[in-house]
Amino acid sequence: MDYEQYSPSQHYPQPHRHRIPVLKIIGTILLVLILICGGLVTYVAYNFPRWAASFARGPLVAEIEKADLPAEQKALLKHNITRVADAFEQGRMSFTQFKAILTNLASGPFFNLVQVEAIRHQYELAHPQSDDERAETMLLFDRFLRGIAEGAIPRGQIEEMLVPMREHNSKQRDGHNRLTEAELNQFIDAMRLAVESANIPAEPFQPDYATEIDKAVTAVLGPGQSAVTTAPAADSAGTAPAEPMPAETAPAER
Repeated sequence: MDYEQYSPSQHYPQPHRHRIPVLKIIGTILLVLILICGGLVTYVAYNFPRWAASFARGPLVAEIEKADLPAEQKALLKHNITRVADAFEQGRMSFTQFKAILTNLASGPFFNLVQVEAIRHQYELAHPQSDDERAETMLLFDRFLRGIAEGAIPRGQIEEMLVPMREHNSKQRDGHNRLTEAELNQFIDAMRLAVESANIPAEPFQPDYATEIDKAVTAVLGPGQSAVTTAPAADSAGTAPAEPMPAETAPAER
């Protein structure tokens, strides 16, 4: 894409108030995973299979449909959420396998992508006006997210950049985790150095959160029916997915 052929301000308008930010959807999915992996009280643990399936087929799927995501990502997200809920409800998936999905996500770029998306969301809230400076910064976030997703920026460098952000969040006990303007500018400056050093193209980029979740689920449950014909069936790097745990025969250890 020739960056000179389009206006950054038009490509990064003010957030649509009637669209559900992708961060909210991903956060809801992660919350469910973390609650299960952290160990639930007995009542909830025994009733979760039915609750999870109902939630996946209802409110969460409805929210995904409103998300600011490409249609193929929405379809793949809904496919995997329903698939996991069904397997858990029917006793074909244990808590150990459920935890393995979270572990698989942690082994890739997923969590770093989510954290950077959260920082971008804070920047958007602090700079709601559509001007050239905001557009350039939003493009910078896109370039950085691309560097994370494609492995062009070393993971160690990314983790080091995120340390101050994590320390900030850990110190906030009142629920107000908004970064200061100085903290945002520090992170933006670090991003600029990282993308320039890695020669990341100056063009828009949409992280494929759905495929990352699909790979994590497939590694545990094995390949299922394709949700959409455009959904990738293998790792974009061409590597084979991890050998799946046989869901049909796995004991449902709760």
